[in-house]
Amino acid sequence: MYEITLRSVPLLFDAEDAEQYETLEFALAVMAETEQKLAQQKKDNSVLFSVVLRGYCMMYRTFFNDVFGEGTADKIFQGEKMKPSVYEETYLAFLDALMMQKAAIADKKQERWNKYSVRKPESHAEPAV
Repeated sequence: MYEITLRSVPLLFDAEDAEQYETLEFALAVMAETEQKLAQQKKDNSVLFSVVLRGYCMMYRTFFNDVFGEGTADKIFQGEKMKPSVYEETYLAFLDALMMQKAAIADKKQERWNKYSVRKPESHAEPAV
């Protein structure tokens, strides 16, 4: 289990755990669907821009609740205004942490398997002249 800290809130996520990763994939799918709807609303002149802004904020809140459990978004964004840039920055921080975690997992895997890899013997033969 790995700890990811977002806006001073420690959260546990393990990118090697299939169930947790499945939860992440579901949250990403929901987010993509919501983003498509918001893009359509943004084009629609009858929808107030404030509604679209709030929709983006709620999309990120839903994502964090879907990944880490209900109430997580309240902890992460406690006292924060509905500004999509703040929510987006937090989401990007999560993605950065996830990428670092996946790289660390890959490094550990490589380290575990290195002792079992077949190494080619160094050639000490003199080149023909």
